[in-house]
Amino acid sequence: MTPPIFAKPLIFSITRNLAPNSNELALSEAIIVMAQKLGLKVIAEGIETEEQRQLLLDAGCDFGQGYLFSRPVPADEFIKLLTKK
Repeated sequence: MTPPIFAKPLIFSITRNLAPNSNELALSEAIIVMAQKLGLKVIAEGIETEEQRQLLLDAGCDFGQGYLFSRPVPADEFIKLLTKK
């Protein structure tokens, strides 16, 4: 199995002002569609609110990261988070 190829992430400067009917949402949607048409996966950086997460899911974003999910942690703590039930 070939690992997915990622497009340049949707960066924090776009996601931090994400709101319904915003220019940032229109830009995010355009980037997501363009990347997916090229067979790429999209990861959004800097997701801090449930509203941002939902807007990106609705737009078809493949992956996300940010404080909504977890603060930055050292690698050993990250492994523990992944294996925690």
